[in-house]
Amino acid sequence: MKKVAFILVSVLTVSTSFGEIYKCKVKGNIAYQATPCLQAKGSTKVKVNISKLDKRPKSIKDCELKCEANENICRSGLSGGNYNSDGGLKYCTSILKACTTRCTDPQEGKRLTEIANKIERQYKSKIENKKSAVLANKTRKEKIVREKLAHQKDLETQAKIHRENLAQQAKTQEENKKLQQESIGLQRQILREQRKNNK
Repeated sequence: MKKVAFILVSVLTVSTSFGEIYKCKVKGNIAYQATPCLQAKGSTKVKVNISKLDKRPKSIKDCELKCEANENICRSGLSGGNYNSDGGLKYCTSILKACTTRCTDPQEGKRLTEIANKIERQYKSKIENKKSAVLANKTRKEKIVREKLAHQKDLETQAKIHRENLAQQAKTQEENKKLQQESIGLQRQILREQRKNNK
């Protein structure tokens, strides 16, 4: 992945090394810029090899290209939500700054690398805390769902028991009513027989 990113950066750099820029005379000195000169008469559009305007040693330019490639890899690993709020962009920028500084000033680059490492730890800690919070929230919601299902099941069980009790009560009442009617009928029969005997 790093090699691919480095090749892409290299291709882009080569493709943009030639271009049209404006050659201007500012306070007696020749200057090159991307926009027309302030004085239209002194503005001359020229096609130049931009890379030749960069007087830095090739080793430094190559070093910085690698740094930019590494930063692109860092940014590609960021999700949309953690560019600013979680410090992801700051983390990648600190890597680039430390890396490019090491190309020209190893001692200062070392100091900036320590700062970048600290920013990296803070960033990764925020990401882990965020993941933990999401997981905890998911677990809490799942627990609530389980409790609701258990409560619903309890209500259904209670309702079933209540229906069975009502049915049993109705059956008992019906049986009691039948027994009562039989008892009344028996009493009436006894009375009729007593009357016959008295005659």
